[in-house]
Amino acid sequence: MVVKLKLIKGKSQGKEFCFYKNKIGIGRNQDNDLVVYDLNVSRHHVEIIQDKNIYILRDLGSRNGTRVNHQTMTDVQLKNGDIIQVGEIAFEFKSENTLGNAVQSWQQIDPPDSASDRHEIAHNQTAAFRLDELKKFKSKTTNSENSYSVSIVRRSHFLRRHFRLLAFIGLLLCLVAGLMGYWVFYKDHSNFVLAINDQTDDLSFGCFDDAIVKACQRVQFKFYSRRGRVSVSFTPGFIESKATTVKVFINETAIYDIAPTGHKWEETVDLKIDRKLLKMGENRLSFVLDSDLKRTHRFGISHIVIQEESLYPPSLSKAQWFIQQAEHMLSLKDSERYALAYSESYYWTALGLLEGFEPLPLIFYKTQREYKNVSDELSTVLESYRLKAEQAQNNKHYFEAETILYQSLEYLPHAHDLRRISIEKKIASLAKNHEL
Repeated sequence: MVVKLKLIKGKSQGKEFCFYKNKIGIGRNQDNDLVVYDLNVSRHHVEIIQDKNIYILRDLGSRNGTRVNHQTMTDVQLKNGDIIQVGEIAFEFKSENTLGNAVQSWQQIDPPDSASDRHEIAHNQTAAFRLDELKKFKSKTTNSENSYSVSIVRRSHFLRRHFRLLAFIGLLLCLVAGLMGYWVFYKDHSNFVLAINDQTDDLSFGCFDDAIVKACQRVQFKFYSRRGRVSVSFTPGFIESKATTVKVFINETAIYDIAPTGHKWEETVDLKIDRKLLKMGENRLSFVLDSDLKRTHRFGISHIVIQEESLYPPSLSKAQWFIQQAEHMLSLKDSERYALAYSESYYWTALGLLEGFEPLPLIFYKTQREYKNVSDELSTVLESYRLKAEQAQNNKHYFEAETILYQSLEYLPHAHDLRRISIEKKIASLAKNHEL
């Protein structure tokens, strides 16, 4: 299918950009498929991913965010006619079955004439303004060039007269900022309840040398729930001793024990949270070190993500249809590698259609068992490939390890699957080693 992005806001309004690719990157850097010369756009701002006939827009942690139909979004399914806004540029999204004039080479919007200007925009830091703040800022700028010039002259006289005072104030502010930074990064945060936000995915917590946020006894987060389907993913590491026990709690209930990882970051852990453990409103996620152990024992948690899906309207007939589809895919697992993932997905959808019933029907518990069995079987298969790839990597057979991981991707057909994304990152890392 062809993706068409029609520019509806910008200098070249009305221009249409066509792509025939499974993944389209948009941003300021030259390695994007569509290069946008706007300092309010991050270097790698957003990407559009095709999953069969579905297109998913994913914000890549941009500084000023991405808006779809005037609402800030991080991960959303696109449909024809949706308006995507990055910085001061807005597109209308459209997908078609006909090829038309589709191209795969990169394109750019309103590039500056000078190569040095293009390079400067591509590599400068993203402007710190949000879109609404930028408009307010622009409205405050003066319309009179003369008054602007006079204000510049007055400021220069003021700076010359009070240079020492300003230098002292600047030094004092740097000292205060340094002390605050020391307090934030080196103070033990075991008794603090931290908030989950967009930056949490990039931070590391715990009791090891390079932890961004120190917490030697426990790490606690608060999050808000509407008692939908909540999933938690995180990466454990630096749990070196077999005597070290780190438990994961939702509110007051232990839901998972983290095994020792050695002196490294382990595989990402994905947990589906039982709705019975959730409260409407504020909930707490905790990673707790065994209280009987000494503070010298180390542990680390990073890449923490909490997601919540709203429940489907309960429907027994639809649930039974998805269960039949799951059983059919399960019968194909010996011949089709993707069958386990589709079966897992169908069972998960069926559970969502049954969870809204009060009380839960008996078929829910049977489906839950089947889902767990399929999920465990898929995890075992992926783990076997991971171990083979790790062994090849340890022997410095990087190309062989890369090939094994590519084979494992055939078991994960969904582009937005976190397990697939994790494997793709490993492949990219191995490719660099292979090039070296």
